[in-house]
Amino acid sequence: MTATAFVIVIVLIFHLIGLSYHSGGHLKYTKEIMELVEKEKVKAPVIVGGVIPAQDIPELKKIGVAEVFIPGTPTSKIISFIKELVGGYNEVSA
Repeated sequence: MTATAFVIVIVLIFHLIGLSYHSGGHLKYTKEIMELVEKEKVKAPVIVGGVIPAQDIPELKKIGVAEVFIPGTPTSKIISFIKELVGGYNEVSA
């Protein structure tokens, strides 16, 4: 399965792309995912969580990440954000 097909399958099932990073690479890999999302016209928000340096959060949002959750973020805040977010994202363009 290609990375593009993987992204589309995930979105068709869950209507959301969540990425978790704990050892770096978050800017590089998130940029690649965002390029695939745009190329394939996937209408799904992308959220990022994990060990993300504060100085990298603006760059992630600049490339289209809906929200970044760092360690210590209350689970209730993450759940509330996701519930609000996915209400408007429930289709994939052909």
